[in-house]
Amino acid sequence: MCDAVACDPSTADQQFTEKLIYLPAPYLMAPRAPSEPAQTTLKDFYRKYKLPKRKFIYCCFSQLGKLDQPTFHSWLQILSKTSSSILWLIRAPPEAEFNILVEMKEINSKLRRRILFTDKLDREELLTYAPQACKLFLDTHLYNAHTVSAEMLQGGLPILTYPGNTMASRVALSHLMSLSLERQLVANNHTHFVQLAVKYCTDKKALAEIRNAILEAKKNEVGLFNLQNFIQKFVTGLQRAWQRYEDGLEPDHIVLSENMIKNDSHVHSEL
Repeated sequence: MCDAVACDPSTADQQFTEKLIYLPAPYLMAPRAPSEPAQTTLKDFYRKYKLPKRKFIYCCFSQLGKLDQPTFHSWLQILSKTSSSILWLIRAPPEAEFNILVEMKEINSKLRRRILFTDKLDREELLTYAPQACKLFLDTHLYNAHTVSAEMLQGGLPILTYPGNTMASRVALSHLMSLSLERQLVANNHTHFVQLAVKYCTDKKALAEIRNAILEAKKNEVGLFNLQNFIQKFVTGLQRAWQRYEDGLEPDHIVLSENMIKNDSHVHSEL
């Protein structure tokens, strides 16, 4: 299962040996809110993770094994251009903190104290308080945030991404396009990524408008937040794949559209 934004149909056969079911974007949905609310308050959250209240907090809660050097250097450029900011990262894997600090020592030791490392957050805290405390999520280029992207957007936290050419590097793009936020939050290259990140640190109104748009989409169950629609798409895709098998046909890509899902007389579509 995928979608035509995350998985470009024109290159699918070069990337996958399997045949794909293309859902109308996105293929990876936002999770439901935690059934058990966080047992702390936002004030406790700030205290627990030693977060500065007067700083603009950039964050990335992805595994740092996803981080490539050009993306890391773009993060450093963002910090160097925004004196009122910090960058919050998690120790995943544990060796990442040491390796990053060694890298920074060779580049810009003055920025080291503006990167905050913590252990992984409790899930309830991640979903409830991280989107409130942080201002902008910085995505990793070669391997995007996937589940974390959906989780942060569900909490209203904007995610800035620079997509690549593979499925792993286009998941955040899929999420943002489903919310019609690609113009505001999708960069064309590393330079553009830095420019947008710096802009939103200083342009509080523009960032607030984006956050409000995300929360409004969630309220109205649009795109990434329309779980019922996704379930219907998912089931329809499986039914059509099974129908091909029942008809004795070889596996092939199946592309679903909204109109096809509404009209079950169509068994499948072809690229």
